[in-house]
Amino acid sequence: MFDSSVKLYIKYTLKDIRDICIEKVYGGILGKIFMAPFIIVLVIAAVTIPVSLFFLQREPEQLLDFISTLLFLVFILGFIVNFPFVVIYLSYKNDYRKSKLWQSIQCVEVSKENLVISSEEGSRTMTWDEVDGVLEYRRCFFIHQSSAKIFVLPKRCFVSQEQLEEFRSILSSSLESNKLILKNYKLVHSCPDYCDTEFELKSSVLEKAAEGDNEQKTELVLEVLLEKKEYIKFNFMFFYKKPIVIIFTLLGLYLLVSGLLGFGQLNNFIRILSLLSGVFLTFSIPLMLLIFSNRVYKRDKSMKKSALYKIYKDHYSVERSEGFLNIEWDKLVKIVNTKDFIFIFVTNNVVSIIPKRIFIGREEDLRKFEGILRENCGEILKKRF
Repeated sequence: MFDSSVKLYIKYTLKDIRDICIEKVYGGILGKIFMAPFIIVLVIAAVTIPVSLFFLQREPEQLLDFISTLLFLVFILGFIVNFPFVVIYLSYKNDYRKSKLWQSIQCVEVSKENLVISSEEGSRTMTWDEVDGVLEYRRCFFIHQSSAKIFVLPKRCFVSQEQLEEFRSILSSSLESNKLILKNYKLVHSCPDYCDTEFELKSSVLEKAAEGDNEQKTELVLEVLLEKKEYIKFNFMFFYKKPIVIIFTLLGLYLLVSGLLGFGQLNNFIRILSLLSGVFLTFSIPLMLLIFSNRVYKRDKSMKKSALYKIYKDHYSVERSEGFLNIEWDKLVKIVNTKDFIFIFVTNNVVSIIPKRIFIGREEDLRKFEGILRENCGEILKKRF
C-alpha cells in the first residue's frame, strides 16, 4: 500500500548537470537514432581492422590507407554525435556556476493533488492539470509545465526503490496516460540530499514575506501580464544573440546568395543544393522559434495570468497564482535593460520579462526602478544581450 505523498530534497551537482544533458540529447528515440550511425561504424571498425591486419599485412600502404580512412570516419561521426552534448553541457555548466539558484537546496513534495517545489528563494505549486507531461529517463524525470519550463528530478534523490515506486504510483493516478511516459527503470544509484533547519527557517521567513509580513519598505509594485507578441519577441532576441544561431544564419544567407547568383561557376545540381541548404539554414530557425513560442504560450496557463512584482532596495519578489519567488539583486546572473523591456535573468535560462509599456503614465516609477538597478546591479546591468 503506497503513501499519499513523497518528499525529496535536491541540491544539484555538476554530475547531475551532466546526466541532465545526456538525457536531453540522447535519452529519447531521436537521440538514439542520431547515435546509430556512429555505433554501426564503430562496430564495423572494431571487426574489420583486425581482419584487415591479417589479410593486408603484405600490403602495408593499402592497409595504412584503409585503417586511416576508417578511423577518420569514426572520428568525424563521433564529433558530430558528441557536438550537441558538448555545446549543451558547457552552456548548462556555465549557467550552474553563475547562478546561485541552481546551487541552492530545493524541496519537492509530490501528492495526488499537486507538486510543490520550494527553496530558500521561494515556492511554486503546480496542480497536475497544469503539468504538460512527465518523461522518465534512466537518470532522471523531466516534469514539463510547458516546452520552455522543465523541472528535472534526478533519480539519485530517491532514498529507495520503494520510494521511487510510490512516486510512479502518484504519477500514474494523477496524470492522464497521454501525458505520462514511464520506463520503470530500477534505481541503480541512490545518493539523496537532506535538508537542515536553516533551510526550514529561511523558507518560513520567505512565506511571511510573500504574505506581506515584510518590515522593509516596498519601493515599487508592478503588475505584469505578458502578451504573446512580447514573448515571441523575447525568444527572437534571446536566441539570435547565440553565436551558433548567428553562424548558421550567415552560412544560410551565403549559400542562398551563392545559389541565386551562381557566379557562373556552379552547375544546376550544386545551385539547387546550395539554394535548398540556404533556405533551410536561413528560415528554419525563425520558423521553429515562431512555432515553439506560440505553442508554449498556448499551453502554459501561468503565462496568461498576471504576475505581481514587488521591488525593494536589496531584492525583488514575484507573486504568481502558483507561488512566489524572492531574489536578492546580487544573486542574479544579469539584467538587460532595452528600449522596450527589462529582462531579469535569475539563471541564463530563467528570465523575468518586464515590458516597459506598463510604465506608460508612470515614467517617474520607471526612472526609480532603473535607479535601483543601477545602484544594486551595476556590474551585471547591460543594455543588450
